[in-house]
Amino acid sequence: MFALVWRQSNGSDQTKHGFARNSYWTLSDARLLSDGAAELDFLFSSDANDLFPHDFSAELRMTLGNSAKLELTINNTDTEDFDCSWAMHNYHRVSSLKDVRVSGLAERKYFDNFENYAEKFQSGEVNFPGPVDRVYPAVENPVIIQSSPAIEITHSNCPSVITWNPGTEAAGKIADIGAGNEQFYICVERGAVLGEKWHLPAGKSQSAWMEFKQI
Repeated sequence: MFALVWRQSNGSDQTKHGFARNSYWTLSDARLLSDGAAELDFLFSSDANDLFPHDFSAELRMTLGNSAKLELTINNTDTEDFDCSWAMHNYHRVSSLKDVRVSGLAERKYFDNFENYAEKFQSGEVNFPGPVDRVYPAVENPVIIQSSPAIEITHSNCPSVITWNPGTEAAGKIADIGAGNEQFYICVERGAVLGEKWHLPAGKSQSAWMEFKQI
């Protein structure tokens, strides 16, 4: 799943996870590469509206082969500058929630969404003993989901890492998850959120990518 989350200058969300993920994207091109990978290009555009008062467009390229790579470009097609935050929101199947660990985030600060983004400190690898919803800023290194198989996530220009699992009680109230299914997936997202949101001058663009590979 890909979620584009926009925030106004005051930092408040207009709708949970933004509106681009609930909108139609156009498949503009599809091709088979020489190494057997498939490459898909998607386009999205939005005129200024109540949810986001600026014109913009976005391009998403998926390259699917021995790895999966997502490349995002956001274009400010408006006459005014704007700020935006976004995340590529990915569900990763894991063999067991109680055993999975995420490495690459130890000894870092994070912001806890369950406590109004209170700043905390990560001691050791990330695990999931209960509901988890955290934002780790300024993460340049790869992160690894230590499960079976392990998944390495690399990136360019995606400074924020978000880790999420709703926990048992909340999962039963979410229609597309369901009670018990939270035991077999986690979200490890990359993007640019909170203080790392992008500032796009009028007429300018910015790009980023993230890649997943079994190791």
